[in-house]
Amino acid sequence: GDDPGEMDHGRPGGQRAVRGQGSDLRPCGDTGARFLLNFAKGFYIIGFIPQSGHTVNLTGVRHTSKIQEGDMNLDLFTVAPGEKPLDNLKAACGFAGIFKEIGIIGDSLSSGEFESQDEEGNTLYHDMYEYSWPAVLERLTGTVYRNYSRGGMTAKEYLESWADRNGFWQWNQAYIIALGNNDIFGANQPAGSAADIHPEDPAANPDTFLGDMGRIVSRLKTMEKDARIFLVSMQRRGEEQADATICAIADEMKKMCGLFSYTYLIDMAHDGPAYDEEMRKTFAMGGHPNAMGYYVYAMMIGNYMDYIIRENPKDFFEVPFIGKGLKNKDIACNPGQ
Repeated sequence: GDDPGEMDHGRPGGQRAVRGQGSDLRPCGDTGARFLLNFAKGFYIIGFIPQSGHTVNLTGVRHTSKIQEGDMNLDLFTVAPGEKPLDNLKAACGFAGIFKEIGIIGDSLSSGEFESQDEEGNTLYHDMYEYSWPAVLERLTGTVYRNYSRGGMTAKEYLESWADRNGFWQWNQAYIIALGNNDIFGANQPAGSAADIHPEDPAANPDTFLGDMGRIVSRLKTMEKDARIFLVSMQRRGEEQADATICAIADEMKKMCGLFSYTYLIDMAHDGPAYDEEMRKTFAMGGHPNAMGYYVYAMMIGNYMDYIIRENPKDFFEVPFIGKGLKNKDIACNPGQ
């Protein structure tokens, strides 16, 4: 579950409202649609903490444990044994809120694109950034999200024209890069592999999707070597051939993370639900998400970030120092890998 809510001092003894998740929550695979429907079944439970200091069991949260008056269950802020990245969805996305500013490089999914039809039945596409998942995360976490995305974007276009033309090579503490659908399934660009990436000589990267992704990350690292970078793999579609390609690219993106400091994979291919026909019945409007779909995607991205931070806490101790030239002696030698 979520953080253990707030004490309501208007209740006798201070009852605590706790948000929990259904016990049948499942992360991915062929149960992806059920994952989202079960996520919607989150509930509030009331635990009573008596003034006497006796213990009480709270059920329906991630760790069912006895809580002593005055104690805090710190397990809520660590990774439990066997926990998967999207097992526990927190309403405010947990530690995703530690950043002050994040830049987003993405396509229509990141720009909040919606579809409409004109009188002749032609489909029109509208980037509505205020409904995009970065905008939702900005409202949920208080972090400033600078959205450099656009419908139809590819890594190649972003690198070779879009960012320069719009002044989008901007400094941020962190970046989230969510590209691939238009590159692989639209432009039919070769995916390549992590072997295409030369962090110290990005000009040597071949013209592949992963080569271009590597060049984007290299450029960001020249602007801020300590920027935390989150790569987002594509979601499966419920189509055997496409899903095999998507998962293979995600595997190469995981290897790519090992080539750069402070770079992490939000693996929607393996850990997220399939964006298949069943999911689209509730969370899509045409080929793109509806408003609820973008909200759910924001929850998944934010909570996956929270999981990464909980799993690698020392990598994020110095987030306030990014770009300031400051170091703490206890983690000065941390490689950030």
